[in-house]
Amino acid sequence: MRTMPLCVIAVLFWSCNLKPDITGRPLYAQQPTYATLFAKDSITLYSVDGNGKLLSIIPRGQTDFRRIVLLNTTHLGYFKALNSLKRVVGVVEKNRLVAPYDSLLDSAMQVGRKGILDLEKILLCSPDLVICNSFQKAELERLPSTIKLLEVNEFNEQHPLAFSEWLLFFGELLDESAVAQEVFEKCRNEYELFPRIEHAFKIGTLYRFGNKYFSTSCTGRQSELFEKMGMELYCFGQGLQAPEITKEQALVLLQQLDYLFFLDWFEYSRGRKEVLAELELGEFEGKILYCNAKESKYYEELMMQPAAVMKALSQIIKGKPTPYFVIL
Repeated sequence: MRTMPLCVIAVLFWSCNLKPDITGRPLYAQQPTYATLFAKDSITLYSVDGNGKLLSIIPRGQTDFRRIVLLNTTHLGYFKALNSLKRVVGVVEKNRLVAPYDSLLDSAMQVGRKGILDLEKILLCSPDLVICNSFQKAELERLPSTIKLLEVNEFNEQHPLAFSEWLLFFGELLDESAVAQEVFEKCRNEYELFPRIEHAFKIGTLYRFGNKYFSTSCTGRQSELFEKMGMELYCFGQGLQAPEITKEQALVLLQQLDYLFFLDWFEYSRGRKEVLAELELGEFEGKILYCNAKESKYYEELMMQPAAVMKALSQIIKGKPTPYFVIL
């Protein structure tokens, strides 16, 4: 790994230490292998934040949820794997769902768009459970107390298999533990046994928002995945957030790379000239490994089948077509 210095590096330490919950009972009797933000014991499911603070408690035996509102569409992958999409009665950004969710969730109600939640529509769904993140929790506390809120921040996990391991949490929640265990074990085996690539290509990421440039942290799921494959990753600092870098650092970064990994959130796929025009850094001699996150299932696969993403990366480098990436 090549570590490039930041002018200011904020190091975030995320821990999940053993400590008592509000009843004094020790948490995390069954701590996950890769995930750090959930735990379970013989009678309870827990979700926690990166400091070990308790977010939500779901007693086992009280998990017969049949009408669920999902406020994070990435969770749809868990529900699909556990054959439980029929329980989803409300989602955000329904107009942006891609196949197969657009048809499978045809009867679900859209309850939010562009970060704005519609509490009236959530109530119209008559949910017995609403799954949210910590950024949405305060607004949802206006809902009746009869509606259970489950606070989940799985997006702060760092290891690629941590996201897949959340299947075990959702499996318990949806009474599909056996299915969850089978799917996760298959995912883990494929990831652990994935062969390294033959040549260590130099790769890095670069994004621009306004006049600011961002790259990849040296910790996190993308960094772990690139290194697992045997790529030589250029990265900046540590932490969960994409680190901000200067324009000068961005120019130096481009000079080092064989591949620039460009994850695009634009409404449609763009070409090399459009990407370079957005970056405003002049010409780039290497190749742009391009993925449009809105048009592909990249994030769902990264959560549920990281080995599938690794396979696609290996294929595109060899010039073979893939469902997520193109070379620009």
